[in-house]
Amino acid sequence: MPLVFVLIIAACATVELALTGAALAGWPAVRLGAFAYGGFYPQMMDDWPGLFPGQRVTMFATYGFLHAGLLHLTMNMLALAQLAREMATVMAARAMLLIYAVSQVGAALAQAALAPEGPVMVGASGAIFGLAGALIARNFVVVGGGGCRLGRWSGRRRRLWS
Repeated sequence: MPLVFVLIIAACATVELALTGAALAGWPAVRLGAFAYGGFYPQMMDDWPGLFPGQRVTMFATYGFLHAGLLHLTMNMLALAQLAREMATVMAARAMLLIYAVSQVGAALAQAALAPEGPVMVGASGAIFGLAGALIARNFVVVGGGGCRLGRWSGRRRRLWS
């Protein structure tokens, strides 16, 4: 698994352990504060000003590092580890990271479009589904795309963006 994804998993785990530790120590409001400052709020796409200047931009990056609890974190990180390990056999780390980042932003934009008055969104699920979609698309086009051929890639494992 590429180092960048080990670091993403470690960062998500560190944040969740800190929030869980705060709750166990009697400060459950710490999680609510983290969600307020780092969660994705679709309402900020319209008229909510945010709690600090630039929150409308930073929330696209920060919401993916927050999770709703240990189970949410565990399921997301297991899926990310499995996908990253598989994708690393056919794709360079920088391509995977680009797909991850674009998918995280895209998931937030989709949430804003589909539920503009919805609740705060946290978690890496959107980015992880983006990786899964990229792997499925890659396998369709490169491995067995119903007659689709892309030059030398057909039927062979080849790293993209080496």
